[in-house]
Amino acid sequence: QIQSISEFRNCIYRLTIKEYMIATILSRILIAFVLASVIYVLYIAIKNEFLLLIAIGSSIGLEIILNMIVLETEKWSILKCVNIFYCWDSVQLFGNYLNLNILQHPIRKEIVASAIAGMIVVGSIMVGVQIFHKSYQIASGSFWERFLLKIREKTAFIWQHMGLGVFEFYKVCVQQKKGIIFLFMLILFGIEVSDLNNANIYYSAKEATYHSIINKMEGELSEESLKILEEEEQYIEYLYQELGNKSNDESENDEIMRKYWASELELKEEGVQMVTDQIEKLYQDEGDIYQKYVVDEIDYYNLWSDFRTDIIRWFVGVIGVILWSSSIYTVEEKKKLYPLLRTMKKGRKTLNYQKNICALVGTVSMIGLMGALDFIEYFSIDGFKCLQHKLSDFTMINLERDWTLGILLLLVFILKAISYLIPMLLCIVLSRILKSEMLTSIILCGSITAIFIVLYYLEIDITKVVLGLI
Repeated sequence: QIQSISEFRNCIYRLTIKEYMIATILSRILIAFVLASVIYVLYIAIKNEFLLLIAIGSSIGLEIILNMIVLETEKWSILKCVNIFYCWDSVQLFGNYLNLNILQHPIRKEIVASAIAGMIVVGSIMVGVQIFHKSYQIASGSFWERFLLKIREKTAFIWQHMGLGVFEFYKVCVQQKKGIIFLFMLILFGIEVSDLNNANIYYSAKEATYHSIINKMEGELSEESLKILEEEEQYIEYLYQELGNKSNDESENDEIMRKYWASELELKEEGVQMVTDQIEKLYQDEGDIYQKYVVDEIDYYNLWSDFRTDIIRWFVGVIGVILWSSSIYTVEEKKKLYPLLRTMKKGRKTLNYQKNICALVGTVSMIGLMGALDFIEYFSIDGFKCLQHKLSDFTMINLERDWTLGILLLLVFILKAISYLIPMLLCIVLSRILKSEMLTSIILCGSITAIFIVLYYLEIDITKVVLGLI
C-alpha cells in the first residue's frame, strides 16, 4: 500500500504503488488538458502574438505566486488546492488530507479540484467556440439572433440617454467587457461574507469563557455589567469551596464530582481572570469608570493581526482598479479617434471630465466593496457599540494615544481609500502618456505585485502601519 511510504501516511485512498503511479499520470494528463483549454481560448480571443504570450505568462505567473503565498490552512486554501502547480505535485495531491468548506459542506480537495478542472475545460471550449463564431462566422444570423434584435428594437425607448457619462460607462462595462471585473468582485464579496458568517471557533477553554463573558458585558460599562463579572467570580469561589469539601471524601461518587468541579474550574478560571484584568485596567486609568467601554480585545487583536487577508484584499482590489481604468483613455487611441478629438477643445475637455468621473466611480465602487467587508468584520465584533473606547484602555495591545476606536477605524479607512485612488491616478496619467492599455496594465500591475510580495513577506498592512504610528 502507498501508506507504507512516510510521505503518504495521511493518504485516505487505499492504493498500491502501481495504482498511485497510474493516478499520478491521469491527474497530470487532466492538468495538461486544463492548460491546453485555457491556452486555446486565449489563442482564439487574442489576435496579437505578443499579447498572447503576455497573457499566458501572466496566468502562469499568477498560479506560481498563489501556490507560494496561500496556505492550506487559511480560508483562501481553495486557491492553492486547485492550483496547477499544487496538483502537479502528487505528494501534496495524494499525501495531504484536506477538506474544503464549500457552501458550509466539507468536500475533499481532490473532488473540488477535479470539478473545477472540468468546469474550466467545458467553459473554455464553450467560450472559444462562441468567440470563433463571433469573429469568423460569415453566414446570416440565426433565428435567435433575429429574435433578440427585434426585442431590442421594441424596447429601445426604455434606455435612451444622450449624456457622455452614460456612454463612457457603457463603453467600459459592455463594449470593453470591464463589467466582468465587478461581477468577479461581487462573487468574491459573497464568498467572503459567507465565510464571515461562519460560527466562531475557540481554540481554548480560556478563550471561550472570555468571549462568553465579554459578549454579556459588551458596550458601555455599567453596574449591570459589573454584576455579571461579580457573579462569575462568585461561581469560581463556589467551585473552590466544593473542591475543598470533596477533597477528603474517598467514595466513588465524590471522586467523580471532584473531577467535575476541577474540570469546571479549569475551564472558567483563566477566562474570568482575563476579564477581571481588563476591568481593573479601566479602573486604573483616569476618568469616570461608567464612561468607559468593555470590548472584546481578543477579536480586535485577531482582526488586526490578520495581515494576510488585508493585503490580499488590497492587492485584488487595486488590480481591479488598474484593469478598470487602464483603457478609459486608450480606447480612442486604438480606434484612431484622437486626431479628430484633438481638434475639438471644448468637446475634448468635457469628454476627459466624463472619463475621469468614470474612472473615479469605478474606483469608489471598488473601495466600497472592500470597505464593506471591513465594515462587516468590525460590526460582527460588537455592533459598533464601543467606538468611543480609548485605545489606551486596551490591555492586550500597548497603545499610548487617547484616540477613540472610531477615529482609528476612520483613519484606516481613509488611508485604504487613498491606497486605491493613487493607482487610479497613476493609471490615468500613464495611459495618457503611453497611449497603450497593455503597457499601462503591465507596468502598474507588475509594480503593485512587487509591492504586494514585499508587504506580504514583511507582514505589513495599513492597519499595522496606523497602529505602529500610535
